[in-house]
This record gives sequence, C-alpha cells and structure tokens, in this order.
Amino acid sequence: MSDSEVFEQIGVILRDRLRVTRQAEWQHELVRDLQLDSVQQLGLIVELENHFEVCFDAADEQGIVTMRDLVERIVSRRNRIVAASNPSEPQQGAPGSAADAALEKLG
Repeated sequence: MSDSEVFEQIGVILRDRLRVTRQAEWQHELVRDLQLDSVQQLGLIVELENHFEVCFDAADEQGIVTMRDLVERIVSRRNRIVAASNPSEPQQGAPGSAADAALEKLG
C-alpha cells in the first residue's frame, strides 16, 4: 500500500468516523491544525489499528505530530508485518529467523 493510499484512507476515517470537517493535508498537525482533542486522538488510533491491522505503542505517540508522521508510521508498521509473515526460507543448516524463535518461545 502506497503512502498516498494510506493518506487517503486516513482522510476517510477522519471524515466519516471522527467527523473532522477540515480537509487533511500532509503537513497538518493532528492537534493544532485538525483540532483533534484527546478523545478523538484515541478514537483515531483505535480506528487506524483496526483498519490497517497494526498496533501502536506508547513510543509512537511521541513521534506522531503531522499527517505525514502518521502515514510513515503506518507504512512502516505494515511493512514489518509483511516482512514477518513472509520470512525467507533459511538455508539448510542455518538457524531460523528471529520471528521463528520468538514464536517457538510463545508456543
């Protein structure tokens, strides 16, 4: 999914789910320009996690200020998920991936 597609989908969520009336621009700050209050910010995070099937952590909150920051974080998270779900086959005799090791610990 491209940055532009993610940006457009965030715009739809802002408009349709959070009732934000201002048209989002890449450089807009979520709080200052789009005037998201704390409840709307929380709602946005929940909607984005569900829509894009990603998880944000506390550190993410500190680094996301603008729409561009948000798009970049979502794309980064999705890329990690795709990479983890499509690990390259380890060479014969080579140890498994870090994701395999983590799954073994859980299972």
